[in-house]
Order: sequence, then C-alpha cells, then structure tokens
Amino acid sequence: MPGCAKSDTKKSQLLQKAHDDLMAQAVAAYCTKLKKPAGLKQWGARTICKDFESLNRQAMGKDIKLIYSTLMHLATGGKTKAQSNAEKSWLSDAEVEIVIAYIGEIGN
Repeated sequence: MPGCAKSDTKKSQLLQKAHDDLMAQAVAAYCTKLKKPAGLKQWGARTICKDFESLNRQAMGKDIKLIYSTLMHLATGGKTKAQSNAEKSWLSDAEVEIVIAYIGEIGN
C-alpha cells in the first residue's frame, strides 16, 4: 500500500525470503552443473554464486550476497536455518492452525 512504511522486521523478512529463493535457484543450478560429464567444463560454487548475484542485481536492482560454502552445504542435503528451527518447534503446522482456529472461536 502506498504511503505506509514497512517495519524493519518486515523488511528483514522480505530480504531473507528473497535470499532464500535466490539461494534455492543457485543450488538447483549447482546440482545441474555437477551432473555434467567429466569432459565438459564444470562451474564451481563461487562462480555460480557470483553469476546469480549479478543476474539478481540486473533483474531486481538489489544486491544480495550468496555465500559459496552455504551453497555447497545446501547442495549436499543440508538444511537452512529456517528449516532447522521449524523442526525444533513445539507444534506442527496442522496443530498451529487448530490452535489459531480455537483462539478465534473463543474470541468471538
């Protein structure tokens, strides 16, 4: 909505989502490049990160840094911080929805 400033928390959330989406694209490209036959030139993690950073800068005009070691970690089946924290939560997503619905009923 025009005229409404976003909070710093919301800005941080949007930036993290954009970073996660860009990293997911880079991981997919990195895994594809690793599957190339041995005779063809393979790109390394640093090259993939730099290419995706520059493509994002040209397309969106925002500078998002990608760390190559995180790219390699995610490509080998690692989890993001958000995924790890979600696994540690006390309630599952279905249980959260039930609790929210119950609170809504009580409030009415």
